[in-house]
Amino acid sequence: MEYFANFPAGTAVDPVNWAAQKETEGWHGICASDHLWVGPTRYPHVFVAATQMACATSRIAITTSFCNNLFRSPVEFAQAALSLQAAAKGRFEAGLGAGWSKGEIEAMGLTYPDGAGRVSRYIEALTIVRELLRTGQCTFAGKHYQVDVSGAQQLALVSDSPPPLIAAAGGPVALKQVIPLVDRVEIKASSRSTRVGHLDFPPYGVGYRRRGACADSSGAGHRTRQTLGNFHSDQRRQEPCSSRFEVDARQWLSRPFPWGARRRS
Repeated sequence: MEYFANFPAGTAVDPVNWAAQKETEGWHGICASDHLWVGPTRYPHVFVAATQMACATSRIAITTSFCNNLFRSPVEFAQAALSLQAAAKGRFEAGLGAGWSKGEIEAMGLTYPDGAGRVSRYIEALTIVRELLRTGQCTFAGKHYQVDVSGAQQLALVSDSPPPLIAAAGGPVALKQVIPLVDRVEIKASSRSTRVGHLDFPPYGVGYRRRGACADSSGAGHRTRQTLGNFHSDQRRQEPCSSRFEVDARQWLSRPFPWGARRRS
């Protein structure tokens, strides 16, 4: 069992002191989330917060849970991930998510894609990031991205070992496409609860607690990881916000879709 603490955004807590305290307390790792806001909660920039945490610690893992693919280019994400891996001296895990909060995207003047569009954009981004983290280079021409980072125009591989790439996905179609591209995947059993940014957790019978599973795409083990933090969409309830269970991805995909949720068009 591994326990990760999520930085309590929206509070007066300093990321540096908070990270150092969590390492002293004996946590396995700490996380920074990527939002402008969720309800009344305002977030620091995820890469800045994660770097502060990395520089304030020496043993525990640092991860982003999860960077928003709708905010930025996959090339910029890969560059930041490689730099964070160096700052953390090999302790960083690069978490990239599809993005789910419609209000944030529209407030930035961007267009929020439909479900299929977000998934296809996410798959392309993960494909690009995977190559960039491993080699510093990628040439890709897809529906959403046209990237040529190669030859003399390549990213600096600032660490001897690239950070593991972690994704978050829900639904059988997305999972089957995502799992081959990443080292681990958080399987969001509650993925429908965050459609277009509506946090309608109560219909799933889990209150304001998010639950998911995490599959190791290498099939390397059956570790369990639990991520604990405050979920601020309702300030009256602040409970541990997610659980991740790492299982063999191949065994997971061989089973029927486990949550009984009907697919939405």
